[in-house]
Amino acid sequence: DTDLPEGCVLKAHLQSARGGDSTDSPLAPSELTEYAKSAIVANRKTRKLLKDSPGLDTESLLIQAEKVQAIEDGSWDEVLAIVKTLVAYGCLTIEESDNDSSDDGDMEYETATYSLTPAGMNVGMLGFENSLWTAVAMGAAWDVRGDSSAVDSFQQEMDLFDNDDESSDADNDEQVLPKAAEEAKALVSMLCNMDVAEFAGYVSAIITENSRGGAGQEVLDTFRQLTPTQQRVIQSALTSMDRLMEVQRLHSVDSSTRSCNFDISSVEVVTQWAGGCSWNDALQISGLPPGDLVRTLSRVLDAVRQLGNLPYEAIRGNDWILGSGGDELVDTTISPGIHPEVRRLCREAAKAINRYPVKDPLAFETPIEEDDDDEEDDEDEGLDSQTEVIGEDSGDNIPGKNEEDDAVERAT
Repeated sequence: DTDLPEGCVLKAHLQSARGGDSTDSPLAPSELTEYAKSAIVANRKTRKLLKDSPGLDTESLLIQAEKVQAIEDGSWDEVLAIVKTLVAYGCLTIEESDNDSSDDGDMEYETATYSLTPAGMNVGMLGFENSLWTAVAMGAAWDVRGDSSAVDSFQQEMDLFDNDDESSDADNDEQVLPKAAEEAKALVSMLCNMDVAEFAGYVSAIITENSRGGAGQEVLDTFRQLTPTQQRVIQSALTSMDRLMEVQRLHSVDSSTRSCNFDISSVEVVTQWAGGCSWNDALQISGLPPGDLVRTLSRVLDAVRQLGNLPYEAIRGNDWILGSGGDELVDTTISPGIHPEVRRLCREAAKAINRYPVKDPLAFETPIEEDDDDEEDDEDEGLDSQTEVIGEDSGDNIPGKNEEDDAVERAT
């Protein structure tokens, strides 16, 4: 009965079950089954909606279903956006696609078969809020497809503004690697020239959450207190972050997913702690409560441990990054993953940070109960040995004791 609200809803469900065809033709058995299921669901949802919102329009159920469908489509679009970003950064490669047309980009990504690159395996093994950003900050991944060309255009405009001559154009003509690859190469080179303490401080900048005040210093003052090497690395990393943000924006990655942490407020204290400063000095440098400082150092320790446990890649496969061998390109269509020297620095940084009170020594010592049992056993052995000595000396071995006994026997 289409005069009733439920009838209108059920008629719409019947039409949906038929794929939008007319509802005038007789029902088939399969259609009747689908229709009955839809009727039950429609009645239940209608009663619930009317209970929650009295006076609700009869078409609200259909509108609600359309909203659910839109949410599902949005989730899939978010997955596609992340896949496109990973492909752009050489973490995934498209092996083959069932879609021959290059016009429909989404269909190409939906039907394609992918394979993981070394950088893709690194990103998959990391457990950060934005693991791709962490890999980019380590020089393990870069924009291999040139999707961040808007950043290049902006940099060229700035170079032309700063330099009136055309020397920058001459440099671009002699460029062998893509601009993003050159930046990754320079970043890795600077990271490898860092000492362990400086590297630990840099890692804290890319994984630490936004600061809650600390000592109240301005960002510029904090930056000036860093070592020159750290300042250069941070400037290079910021350029890489701009590229990643542009690629994520281009592919419509959700804002909550594409966030990139970068906070230099903890760089100094982490650097000093990894360099061997005392706990009291670390508290004074940071201006943080002890619990917050332990939490910050523990996060950095967890980060360098994750990075240090990434699979080892032979350096001969990544020679082009450091420029050894005359910048000979191995494969610029994929990202090479973390460099072995950077991986070694991560392991050394973990050893330097992992000391009390960040590290609890009791977990690595013998349990107290076992120590007490060992002490009791030692005491028992000592008493037994003393008893044996006394027993040997208390009898016939006392000097003059045997002669006195013989004299008494002769007198009696």
